[in-house]
Amino acid sequence: NGVFQIDSVFTRDAGKTYEVSASGDAGQYGRVFLSYQFTDSLDLGSQGEFTGFAWTQSGENVNTATLQGVYKMEGAIFKLYTFDSVSNGKLNVATGVVDFVARTIRFSVSEITAD
Repeated sequence: NGVFQIDSVFTRDAGKTYEVSASGDAGQYGRVFLSYQFTDSLDLGSQGEFTGFAWTQSGENVNTATLQGVYKMEGAIFKLYTFDSVSNGKLNVATGVVDFVARTIRFSVSEITAD
């Protein structure tokens, strides 16, 4: 589980694509830096998709991850549902809540195991 501070939000194309960067601490992964690109390819308005990248460091251990999923606006917050591939070989599934007013992203993460 992790709580991250949103560091920046911007758009390059008049609001069709939004880019978000955030950072914080995430347990065994240590310091985490996140970057996302949010789009709405189906023109739904209140939901869409995202891709992203994460970089973490805990002591000498560095991991990277690719992030991909969907988002849905619910009231004043956005809910994220994501599947992530990590450079240590793990696959994670996570749910998150983005609150742009409070400038926070909160995640609950679980490892996917092949049983």
